[in-house]
Amino acid sequence: YEEAAELLFRLNRYQDAVDLLTVAIENQVAFPRLHHIISQAFFALKDFKKATRHIKSALSQEPENVSYLNQLGVCYKESELYDDATKVYNTVIKIDPDNRSALYNKAIMLAARNQAPEAIKLLQRCVEKHPDFELAARKLREIKEKSAAPKAG
Repeated sequence: YEEAAELLFRLNRYQDAVDLLTVAIENQVAFPRLHHIISQAFFALKDFKKATRHIKSALSQEPENVSYLNQLGVCYKESELYDDATKVYNTVIKIDPDNRSALYNKAIMLAARNQAPEAIKLLQRCVEKHPDFELAARKLREIKEKSAAPKAG
């Protein structure tokens, strides 16, 4: 199931992947990884409620899996459940202090909530630990420029 679903995913056939994995789950193939893949497919389909439900199923079996936790965080973020997303990213950072996805995504949410100094600190840490993460470096420069610009009014 997993290999076939991953092939469908690479072909951007997300609904077919969802259908296949749903059959797998109905047949009692309840591997957390399948729930993770189906969550990613629903996420790509912008069905964040179903994506959240499936990633929570994966986490019920592997509660400290940082990949699954990061997926839950982005599901919450896209559902505009920012406090929940922040809690999830804090959990990831507690488990893996240098996790680039959690550092980056938490920083982006902080910046969006007008907490630039905290966002800058996290992005600096992210770039320091992951110098090849150009997206984080670019976002760090952008937030620094915005926070240094004179305020209108």
